[in-house]
Formats: sequence, C-alpha cells, structure tokens
Amino acid sequence: MMFTSVKEMSDAVKPAAAVLSDRVSVTNSGAVTSDAIDRLAWTAVFGGDAELRGTARWIVRALASAAGIRPASIHDLYLAMGRKEAGGFTVPAINVRAMAYDTARAVVRSAKTLKAGAFIFEIARSEIGYTEQRPHDLVWIRETFLLWEGEMLPEAPGTVVVHGHTPLEAPEVRANRIGVDTNAGRGGPLTCAVLGGETPRFITV
Repeated sequence: MMFTSVKEMSDAVKPAAAVLSDRVSVTNSGAVTSDAIDRLAWTAVFGGDAELRGTARWIVRALASAAGIRPASIHDLYLAMGRKEAGGFTVPAINVRAMAYDTARAVVRSAKTLKAGAFIFEIARSEIGYTEQRPHDLVWIRETFLLWEGEMLPEAPGTVVVHGHTPLEAPEVRANRIGVDTNAGRGGPLTCAVLGGETPRFITV
C-alpha cells in the first residue's frame, strides 16, 4: 500500500505532476489516480522514514493546492454562531482516534446511507499523544480525501458527497463531490446547492 522510495512515488504521480528537487510541478491535478492518492495518504503518515513521509506530504499539498483545496478552520463559523450571526443547524464533531483515513471514508459512506448533514472530524489536543496522531497526519488525510477521484460509496456507484470546510471563490463540482463553501465565515457569500436535476444549481446570498 505504501511507497517504498521517493522514485516510486514520483513515478506514480507523473501523469499529474513532476517531482523536482525544489518543487512539485503540477501539470494536471485531476490525472492522479485514486490508487496513488490512497498510497500517498498511507505513506504521508506511515512511511518508513522522514524523507518518504515528507515527500508524500509535499506532493499532496502541491496537488491539493493546484486543485483549489486549501486548509481551513471551522473556528470563525463557531464565533459567528456565538454572535447569533449563523444558526438553525448543528455540526456534529466526530472524534477520530485511530485509522483516520479509513475512518473518514467510512463515515462518508454511512452519512450517505443515513442522509446525514454536515459534520466535521476532530481530535482534542490532550488525545494527540496517546493516539499518536499529529496535526500533520490529520491535515494530509483531509487533503487526500479532497483529491480522491474514485467512488465515494463503492456499493452505490455514482454517489456524490456535498461538503463544506474548503473555502473557494465559487462552488466546486466534481464527479464524486460538490464543495459549497464560499467563505461566508470570512465575509464571502453564503452558498447552497439545489439538487435533484441533471446538474446542481446554486443559490448565493
């Protein structure tokens, strides 16, 4: 599952990017395979040495950035809810203590089955030590999820996940997911997706 050398990793992502000595040059972030994303996720966390883990994270960050995927925080939303500027909904926080990548994908599958709403994954600072999950690990897991191009729910081909927590200037529509976070927490518009037709429509206020 994991890459065993930097060369093997570099060769695996060649359709999407070239790993150079000083940068990762992304030519087509959509060309990276789902298998490569799986292996990058595992190597970023469990790679045999610091160079392997660091290179996997470096590649993931470059691919994610080229695809418009950037780290974000829910902190401002919580502040807005405290000021009564947002509300009327809850955002369950799921404490992930082990197998973060596999757990996240399993939760998405279950959420689809249950028709669940928005949720986030979190871990308390006090739990980082004994679970051996550092912030680096969790960041790369999130970005590999967003880069994933395969079936979100293998038993239900064609499943599309609608999600937030990845602020962009406009909604993002991919074959397996729709991102609707347009940065309302920082002064951007609030966007919702209208589903049911052949293509989604968006309402922005």
